[in-house]
Amino acid sequence: MNIDKLKSFYATVKKGSVKEAAQICGFSVSGITRHISSLEEEVGHKLFNNINQRLTLTNKGEIFFEHVGKILAEIDAAIRCLDEDGNSVSGELALNISAVLTGIGIIDYVSSFITQFPSLNVKIICSDQDIDLSMREADVAIRAAMDSSIGITQEYLASCPIHIFASKEYAKEKGLPKTAEELLQHRLITHMPTDNANLRHLNWHAHMLDQRSISSISINSGVGVLAAIESGLGIGTVSELALKGARTELVRVFPHITSPEIDLYFAYPEQFGVTSRIKILRNHLVSVFSKSSYAKITAAN
Repeated sequence: MNIDKLKSFYATVKKGSVKEAAQICGFSVSGITRHISSLEEEVGHKLFNNINQRLTLTNKGEIFFEHVGKILAEIDAAIRCLDEDGNSVSGELALNISAVLTGIGIIDYVSSFITQFPSLNVKIICSDQDIDLSMREADVAIRAAMDSSIGITQEYLASCPIHIFASKEYAKEKGLPKTAEELLQHRLITHMPTDNANLRHLNWHAHMLDQRSISSISINSGVGVLAAIESGLGIGTVSELALKGARTELVRVFPHITSPEIDLYFAYPEQFGVTSRIKILRNHLVSVFSKSSYAKITAAN
């Protein structure tokens, strides 16, 4: 059975779209369609229903999908193991990090790891959207949300405080609020709403106003929120870790209030946990996060 056919089938199910599957697999749309048709002939069962131009799995397709996922994961794990001779760590490692929480600050935490293993090619995927580990879009990830995918191992790394900031120039020109009520006199920079309940604290400054009408700018990027704060457009939230990427000095608003925290996790497919590179990176991150000291913050007067 051709592995490309299995990849095409699996990607189509995961992405819910032949077009997106083609982009992930590197095949043409017609190539994905041919793979699926050929696979259905080979297994002797219809795997998809096409309802109102939307693909849904048949009962047989659901059973087949579960097994194909395990097969592809085992093949990937086997290939990765071949890259390791037991005495060195080499090959490639793709790390997905949550840009909204870590920004470029995570580079400080992986730099010594990269230096220690020069034969390992590390790709860092910085994104505000979670990468699908089950589709092998990345090998491992550092993120806030507990991944609900079957076969994903997650280990707690740290709790990252989310503080409210303004630029030093903004604070000098506009002043800073002392109470939640005074926030109404300022423009708030917020993160666009997300279905991820684990990220609800990103807009805790806006939540302080209990849905009252406010002047605000909503941005769908953590890096964009930080840039807007630095530009003096208003007051917004940044995690202590992402603050490492700040280009200007920021002033913390409400320093007397204990800021909420968002938990960070190290996530990887269970099959990849047997490889040396995953184990070493995991142990490295656990160690550096346990000793971490976040960026220094200027408190408001």
